[in-house]
Amino acid sequence: MRIVQFEIYRIRIPFKHRYVHAEAGREEAENIIVRIRSDNALSGAGETIPRAYLTGETLSSVMDTLKTTFGPQVVGAKFTSFEDVSHFLPELMRAGGEGSIEAAFCAVDLALFDLAGKEFLRSVLDFRGGPKKKNIHYTGPVSADGRWSTARAALKLRLARFSQLKVKVGVGDDEARLSAIRRVMGAKVDIRIDANCAWGPEEAVAKIRKLQRFNISSVEQPVGQKDIEGMRYVRERCNVPVMADESLCSISDANLLADMGACDIFNVRLAKCGGITGCLKIIEIARRRGLKFQLGCLVGETSILAAAGRHLAFAVPDFIHLEGSYNRHLLEADIAHPRLGFGFNGSAAPLGGYGLGVHLDETALQRCAVERLSVGR
Repeated sequence: MRIVQFEIYRIRIPFKHRYVHAEAGREEAENIIVRIRSDNALSGAGETIPRAYLTGETLSSVMDTLKTTFGPQVVGAKFTSFEDVSHFLPELMRAGGEGSIEAAFCAVDLALFDLAGKEFLRSVLDFRGGPKKKNIHYTGPVSADGRWSTARAALKLRLARFSQLKVKVGVGDDEARLSAIRRVMGAKVDIRIDANCAWGPEEAVAKIRKLQRFNISSVEQPVGQKDIEGMRYVRERCNVPVMADESLCSISDANLLADMGACDIFNVRLAKCGGITGCLKIIEIARRRGLKFQLGCLVGETSILAAAGRHLAFAVPDFIHLEGSYNRHLLEADIAHPRLGFGFNGSAAPLGGYGLGVHLDETALQRCAVERLSVGR
């Protein structure tokens, strides 16, 4: 196959309800979709969600990177097998250069995997030898709302039989909120907390020590993104495992965190770590350095990113936690079908079909698009 067109869409989709954490409150998704077409009249779709506080990328910078850096390198490329694409992507990532390209590359990475799967009649999972599990279970999310809103969210998750929760902290009375969650969920449910850079090192230690009585299994990003020394300070003084998230976007970040002994767990997310290709590289670093890792997601993902996360979750057997497929529960609309979600206790099965196993809904895409660029014919 030969790539003949590279389309870029900026889209907006309202949320069903506001989602709050220490760094932002969001009421809509603002995402970027890439569609790559081949000379065989097939197309593949990818997605990313730029977050300036993560990779430094914005909606406009990602649009520009896709049009001027990745689009021209992809259009005209020829592939004779699915494996050709999996070999091409790491080279393309290196050519883009590390730093402030991870979100942009994610959209290209997913679109090429999707197209290659459809062209060569393969699932993206085939790239890693097929599914390593029969089913998976996603974590239930609790945003940083007030105490009573938190209790209502916990009750819904209990009724849905969730056995693990991630709770946003650093906004309001965290002790009251976690107390309410424990009363609703009981003592056996796994609860981890995410501070989203809310605290300084000393404050983080004091806060975590107070919250330990609620039997939290880990604390995610307790300090600022660049404060790696501060994260190590927290890790050395608390008995709760520390997870790096905002501080972990690139391969260099992963090596630095491991070298400094700053965390116990990596939070790997497709749209901040360079898609499937980038995530797998960071996972290999974690394994070599004796660190654990979980699969995270970004608020507002559509079924495209959700599908990619689903494939990665089934391809990598040793994630300690999984987040994703929230789109059906959060977004007012979607731009791909089938519209992904999960069942009781966050359960989900592998996806069938070729490529990512989902397809763009052209009508929905055009309705949600606010900008379009194109490279090629």
